[in-house]
Amino acid sequence: MRIPFLPKIHTFTRILRPIAKHHYFIVTIILFSGVGVGVYWVNETLNMPGDDAYRMQQQQSTIGSKFNQSTKDTITKIEALQKSTDSTPASTLPAGRINPFAE
Repeated sequence: MRIPFLPKIHTFTRILRPIAKHHYFIVTIILFSGVGVGVYWVNETLNMPGDDAYRMQQQQSTIGSKFNQSTKDTITKIEALQKSTDSTPASTLPAGRINPFAE
């Protein structure tokens, strides 16, 4: 990524060198102002709203899924699953084992 204001900073420092010999306070204020402007630009860039229309378009294009004729066996398997309310026969455990979830 190219930084567009970098050549301006170099020119700016060449101009400030003669002034900096005698006016430290002015140069310090100018430099802190430059840092403040840089922080402001970064903050404004990070707080820009995103492109909501593009994001919604991408989400809709990747989320949609449909059952077709080749997945009918999957649908029948899903329908054949037992519900949690159905009673299931107790499973037998090997000798010496206990079910930690049994009440």
